[in-house]
Amino acid sequence: MSGAAIRLIVAADEPAFFYSSISAAERKLEWIDVCHGVYPIAFDPEGNVYRLRQDGKHVFIELDSATPADLNGLNALLRKATGVMSSDNEYLVSLCASRVES
Repeated sequence: MSGAAIRLIVAADEPAFFYSSISAAERKLEWIDVCHGVYPIAFDPEGNVYRLRQDGKHVFIELDSATPADLNGLNALLRKATGVMSSDNEYLVSLCASRVES
């Protein structure tokens, strides 16, 4: 883990993983977990929604351009991940900076 900027927040049973890039998340997440729904959704720090899929070997994460940004969904995930009840997503993301995986 490093202090790199958070580019992707993946909902999980952890409750979230934080990545410095989409490609980092695609490399680290296991396709079988995507298959079993362990990672239901991902967000960037602006609340844009990303969908995860797999092909039996690899994980693919793509922007869901048909879905508008979901700031409330992002906020709920960040609150769960940090335990801090704040409506300021930028602040909550900053609290997670030490958890970034590259």
